[in-house]
Amino acid sequence: MAGGKETPRQKMIGMMYLVLTALLALNVSKQILDAFVAIEANIYKGAIVQLGRGDGFIDGLELAMLDSTDKSMTPEAKAQKKEKISAILKSIKEIDIETAKVIKEIDEIKIHLLDKVGEDVKTVKPDDDNVIVWTPYDAKYPLRPAKLNLAAINSKDNFDVPTHELIHDLKPVPESSKAIKLWNVYNNFRKILVEKTGTYKDNGKQYTVSIPGKGINDFNNYPDLEKKVKDLLKKNGNNVNPVDLGDLATIYAELTKKEFDVYKNGDSKTEAVHWMGRTFYHAPVVGALASLTSLQFDVLSARAKALGMMASREAPVAQYSFNQIQGIAYAKNVVVNPGDPVEVEVFMAAFDSDKQPKVNLSGASVTKIENGKATARGTAPSAGEMTITGNVAIQNKNGDWVQRDFEPIKIAVAAKGGSIELPEMKVLYRDYNNILVPTATGAVSTSITGASRSGNYEGKPAFTLRPSSLGTVSVSLTGKDASGNTLSFGSYTYKVKDMPNADVVVTAVSKSMGGAVMVGTPNGVILDKLSFTLVDWSISGGGSGTGNRIPASAVANFKLGQQITVFVNSRNSLTGKVSKATRVVAVSN
Repeated sequence: MAGGKETPRQKMIGMMYLVLTALLALNVSKQILDAFVAIEANIYKGAIVQLGRGDGFIDGLELAMLDSTDKSMTPEAKAQKKEKISAILKSIKEIDIETAKVIKEIDEIKIHLLDKVGEDVKTVKPDDDNVIVWTPYDAKYPLRPAKLNLAAINSKDNFDVPTHELIHDLKPVPESSKAIKLWNVYNNFRKILVEKTGTYKDNGKQYTVSIPGKGINDFNNYPDLEKKVKDLLKKNGNNVNPVDLGDLATIYAELTKKEFDVYKNGDSKTEAVHWMGRTFYHAPVVGALASLTSLQFDVLSARAKALGMMASREAPVAQYSFNQIQGIAYAKNVVVNPGDPVEVEVFMAAFDSDKQPKVNLSGASVTKIENGKATARGTAPSAGEMTITGNVAIQNKNGDWVQRDFEPIKIAVAAKGGSIELPEMKVLYRDYNNILVPTATGAVSTSITGASRSGNYEGKPAFTLRPSSLGTVSVSLTGKDASGNTLSFGSYTYKVKDMPNADVVVTAVSKSMGGAVMVGTPNGVILDKLSFTLVDWSISGGGSGTGNRIPASAVANFKLGQQITVFVNSRNSLTGKVSKATRVVAVSN
């Protein structure tokens, strides 16, 4: 624009445009750098808030240790409480030692960067707009980050020092670099924080958490990360308190950075670049300092959440506010029979009417949430068991949503049906597998004394009972509800009778043609599956055979009109037993 065969006036105009463009670029750059200054100042304030939040839990525990005014507690209970709080404070002290290591490491890197760009880091003067170091790192307050005034930095736009001093180059970031050293310190803090928070003894139960190797530093998205963390916490011989699982996973996930990912710069991109490389490559010094302060915020925020978890084990309601209480009672068995024991649980529920819970359910849909509780509605299946699972979350005083899974609700679903008794016809047959189909509403399983389970009959559970002698038999029907409690449905008495014999028909027997022998089921028999098969027949003083035909030769010796007795053996199709019947008939011509 300012070269070539241009007139002096054109060259002057071109130069003015060039200078104007440069000035605009400098103005944009200054705005961005000033934004980094403001961002870092706000992040620092947030970090101090998180520090105070965590310290508040420590103060509460120390006050609880000294409090001996609770007259409802026995001396033994007070001693146990003091011992429990002492163990919690000991673990917190160990956590704070690890927290201080990360805070100090980051502060040393900040001062190192400022020194390398030629800034004055020796002068300390709080609230002086011309001084960078307002409050230096102090070993007396090891968790408090140094307070810096980034607005006083002259070389805010220095891109070279953060790159060279922290990572050397975009890829690879050397293991010996300050950035990788910080990465290892940061991830070690994550590991120790979760382990010490999840490892403790409570009510005689020992809970342990151990995280092997380098932990998790690769994931697709937050749900994927959360799943991986929960799986990690459940494995490796860990015994995590189920109540802690969600909170521990959140703490771990919020301290997790994706180690390798794509780095984009305009139209170009580089694969598998370390998080430290992606963060500090060609970053202006104020941007690098803001990122480092952000790491300190993450560390102090995670510490505060962990300390809140630990403090809640001594006084779980201390993190929550309540302005309403409500008495609740419910029967453990919703279906009982006459004479059955009834167990009722009664307790007091407290809730904040200004902070309603969040409820997620599977198997039912929430229709209303008020007065600290949710009402849900679902549709029962045709039979079997209905299961409702889910979780409930409530906000604590810090505004964090704390989620807890509840025990699955199992509801036994009784099949629709009814029955009509015929008390005069309560009969069992001897030596036969009589089929009994019980009806027991409110039970998920049933049993009958003296009877054997025999699959299903017309889709319903069935039993068989095989009496061996005549008289009466008494059986009892029992069941189990969804909670495993035994239910009694009464005793039932039946008469035991023999199976009916076959009905024998013998046609007229002639001396010339013989006759026929037939067996069948007597009229009025209830068992429609009962039938009889002819085994053999015989005639006293005459012939015998196995077929259903009496030949003429079998009655050749008898006179016309003489009465003869035919003896018939038949087999019962249900019992397999052979029974004898007789029939008298006259001999014809």
